[in-house]
Amino acid sequence: MKIKIIACSLKGYELGQKIAEKYSCTVDSGSKKASEKLNISFVNHYEWAKENFDKCDAMIFIGAVGIAVRSVGKLLKSKLTDPAVICIDDCGKFTIPILSGHVGGANKLALEISEFINSTPVVTTATDINNVFAIDSWAVEQGLQIIRPYKIKEVSAKILHGENIVIKTEVPIIGQVPNGVKVVSFTENCDFDVIITSNADEKSESLLLLWDKTTDKISF
Repeated sequence: MKIKIIACSLKGYELGQKIAEKYSCTVDSGSKKASEKLNISFVNHYEWAKENFDKCDAMIFIGAVGIAVRSVGKLLKSKLTDPAVICIDDCGKFTIPILSGHVGGANKLALEISEFINSTPVVTTATDINNVFAIDSWAVEQGLQIIRPYKIKEVSAKILHGENIVIKTEVPIIGQVPNGVKVVSFTENCDFDVIITSNADEKSESLLLLWDKTTDKISF
């Protein structure tokens, strides 16, 4: 994973260096005063975000959430392609995934970082805080390509409201089926919320997860 870090204070830069050592990356300074004191280059956080948004897997802002939000706001394209964005206060008290929590891996990375620096993770995605199955995170873990991503919200909403979702699949799924999930075979004639197939031209209106036939099974 390619990670970029920017710190907006001297204290934040020191924290950033600790994180950078763990992930074998570097820290940029978004603070003029810190840059002068440390004799390092200063970078404007807007320009930094624009330069790195499409070139990295995760962006970490050490400073205020507002700075992170304003820096990436105009760059957002899709939950399937935007990098993970995480904000950490410069005292290292809170680690907050603010963008691409599931598909981009921000939630997972934030939890990992929070354990490393002994901070409190602030995860706000509903499926995570309610400890229910997240179809998008699972799809990424299984190497499935998400088509019709706008359907993710509908699928998650059903589970969050205590309803079962039906996954119709062309490939065998092994493991314990999560609560709120029903798996049916590809040949079964029934309504379904998610379909897993190798056919990119599948015509239903359900969430489509494309399966690569080089994988003979997937798992929960």
